[in-house]
Amino acid sequence: QAPGGAEAFQREVDGSVIVDGMASLRILNRKLGTAFPLDGPKTLNGLIVEQLGEIPDAGARVRLAGQAIEILQVQDRAVKVVKLLPPVGRSAPPALQTSGEQASSIN
Repeated sequence: QAPGGAEAFQREVDGSVIVDGMASLRILNRKLGTAFPLDGPKTLNGLIVEQLGEIPDAGARVRLAGQAIEILQVQDRAVKVVKLLPPVGRSAPPALQTSGEQASSIN
């Protein structure tokens, strides 16, 4: 799929979402329920760079439009891959969180 298309993100078990930096903000808002502004840059990379005024280093964490974001990969003066972090207190579904406990209680 083309950059910014439906395949521009991947949901992780911990509730985070790995996203291509060239993903369309409009598509992310529609598919993931984010609230990124649509009146400026069209891509997540563009929004991050505009808001920070620079290209962040990999590992940096920022908050944009209420969404916590970790920069995973920067290449060629652009944000290539980011992780959208789940809201605090919201991670994996309860069934996934308790599976380890259930397994350890079986003798």
